[in-house]
Amino acid sequence: ADYLSKFYMSNHFKWDNPFGKMNTTSIQLKYANHKHYFETGLKFFNITGLFYNDSNKLPAQDNISPDKLFQLFVSKDFHFGHFVFGNKIVYQRVMNGWAVLHLPDLATRSTLYYERSYFEHHLLLSIGIDVFFNTAYYADAYMPATSRFYLQKDKQVGNYPYIDIFFNLRIKNVRIFIKDEHVNSGISANAPEMIPYYPMPDRALKFGISWIFLD
Repeated sequence: ADYLSKFYMSNHFKWDNPFGKMNTTSIQLKYANHKHYFETGLKFFNITGLFYNDSNKLPAQDNISPDKLFQLFVSKDFHFGHFVFGNKIVYQRVMNGWAVLHLPDLATRSTLYYERSYFEHHLLLSIGIDVFFNTAYYADAYMPATSRFYLQKDKQVGNYPYIDIFFNLRIKNVRIFIKDEHVNSGISANAPEMIPYYPMPDRALKFGISWIFLD
């Protein structure tokens, strides 16, 4: 465990924990077909002695039973001329009941964009939309006093899509991007949250320039 999980003292929290070691065993299998822009894989994790912060916001170690996590992912890009529709889906399941791992069962990211080069490939233009979504789950809450996340079973987050619109332009060594984040802000009656009790930022416009100077 890290030092602050073992020893800590402040105005509101104090602990001295003789934690043991954490062991992780993982098995992964992946198949990729780059010609058809396809990739899929399986992952299995067996974790003993997992460190976490309990519902009392205190560090703890799960020595009752191993925490088992199963993940399956599929990624596929569809190309239609200069249009690309990219998708990645992740299904995951904690195998031993409630446990101390809190994860959404399903998470997806989809991107639809137009990309084309001009002027003998000196200029590359891409413009599109990006959508992220995950199913509802009891995400860990945040304790500012310790800067740590802890278990909670009072509020679920998720079941809400986050939609961004982006514009990218590359001219030789110059990259320019404009991104309109969370364009669907305000549609839901309740403010969306990825962390319990911390509303996500409203719609925001971001832009930037990257210029690499070469001799």
